[in-house]
Amino acid sequence: MNEGPKGWEGEPSPQIESPNVGEPSYESMSRDELIKLAKQQGEKIIEQSDKIEELLEKTGRDHLTGLRNRDFFVQKLEALERHPDHREKHTSILMIDLDRFKKINDDHGHAIGDLALQKASLAISNTVRATDVVARIGGEEIAVILFGSDRLSAGQIAEEIRTSIEGIVFDLSLIHI
Repeated sequence: MNEGPKGWEGEPSPQIESPNVGEPSYESMSRDELIKLAKQQGEKIIEQSDKIEELLEKTGRDHLTGLRNRDFFVQKLEALERHPDHREKHTSILMIDLDRFKKINDDHGHAIGDLALQKASLAISNTVRATDVVARIGGEEIAVILFGSDRLSAGQIAEEIRTSIEGIVFDLSLIHI
C-alpha cells in the first residue's frame, strides 16, 4: 500500500490543493504551467498592492485642496520626533492662516471660499519643494514642514508664500454660480 511521499519524521506529505476548484492540482501541472500561474498570481498581487497604495494615498489627502491632511501631518511630525537623523538637521514648520477667509465665505459664498482655498493651496505647494509636506490642518489653516530649512531660510520661504498668495486675483465676473 503506497501512502505517498513521506515528509518530516516519516509523516505523509500534505497534499497540495488545486489552485481553484475543478482545476488540476499543482503537482500535476507542468513547469511552464506553474510559471504561468505564478506570473498571473504575481500580477494579481501587484494589482492589489497598487489599489491599497492608491487608497492609502487618498486617505492621506484633503478632498477639497488635494493637500495632505491633518492626520498625515501629525504622523510626519511623530516620525520626525522618533527619527534621530532628523533631530540633527534643521527642520522648520510654518503655520499659515489665510487672512479674511471668513469674509470671502460670508460675502461671496462657500463655492468662492473653496476656490480661494484651492488657489492658496496651489500657491503654497508651488512655492515649496516637492520633498516638503504641505497639509490642510483646519478650515483655512495650512501647515508646512520644511525639511533641511533653518529659521532664516524658513522665513524667506514664508515671505515667498505670502507674496504668492497676495498675488492671487479673482475675477468674480467670470464666475457663474
